[in-house]
Amino acid sequence: MPPEWPEHFPANCPLPSDADTDGDMFHLVNDSDRDFKSSFDKKERKNAPPCLRVALSCYRTLKDIQEHRKAFAAIFRDHKIACATLSPIHGKIRATGSKGHHSLWLRTVHLAACHSMFAIVDE
Repeated sequence: MPPEWPEHFPANCPLPSDADTDGDMFHLVNDSDRDFKSSFDKKERKNAPPCLRVALSCYRTLKDIQEHRKAFAAIFRDHKIACATLSPIHGKIRATGSKGHHSLWLRTVHLAACHSMFAIVDE
C-alpha cells in the first residue's frame, strides 16, 4: 500500500488544519506532461515554502481561474481549464496567494490519477 502522501512532501505537509477537498477544483492545463506537476517537480520557485512548492495550483471557482488566465494571458493563453469534483478522500486544500488561488495537496493514489480525474471545461 502506498504512503498516504507522496514521499517528496515535507513532514507535516499538508497541515492537519488544512481543509479537506470538497467540491469543484479548477486547474490550468495545456496537454503536456507538466499539467499536474508541482513547482517542486518542475524545479521552480526554489525559495517558496517547501509545503507550497509540492502543491498543485488551483481555484475553487470557474470565474476566478478565468480571471487569472486572462490576467496572465502572455503565459496562459494556450491553457485550458480542467475541473475535478473532489471529496475529502482526495486530499487537502488551503487558500494561498492571489484572489481565489488555492494550494491543493492530493494523496498519493489520487495524484497519480490526476489526468483521469480532471476534465476540460473551458477552452
